[in-house]
Amino acid sequence: MAFNRSGGPEVLRVLELADPHPGPGEVRVRVEAAGVQPFDAAVRGGWEPPNAPQSRPRVPGNEFAGVIDETGGELPVGTEVLGFTLLGAYAEYIVVPEGNARPSPPRCRGTSPAGSPRARKQP
Repeated sequence: MAFNRSGGPEVLRVLELADPHPGPGEVRVRVEAAGVQPFDAAVRGGWEPPNAPQSRPRVPGNEFAGVIDETGGELPVGTEVLGFTLLGAYAEYIVVPEGNARPSPPRCRGTSPAGSPRARKQP
């Protein structure tokens, strides 16, 4: 999901973008779920986060869960991860620094828990 102009949810579109590929120290994640946060609505509405790339189309989303399918780092292909990025998590594939993707805890694997670490209190 991406948008070319600011606005409400109606500006979101399914777009075909080039598949990204990781460089050294990065991983590519096949996104299975993305957290939807007030941050994303603000970006879609026109707010410009500090240090965010100014390119369009803009892909919102900063929390994701998925599986590494290409690696330029030490985490192996097939690792289920939770991660964070400034923008881009609403994409089918996202490339992030390896430190922004952490292996999913065993109890969360296969449940696509994007956003869950902050969304609920842990026992």
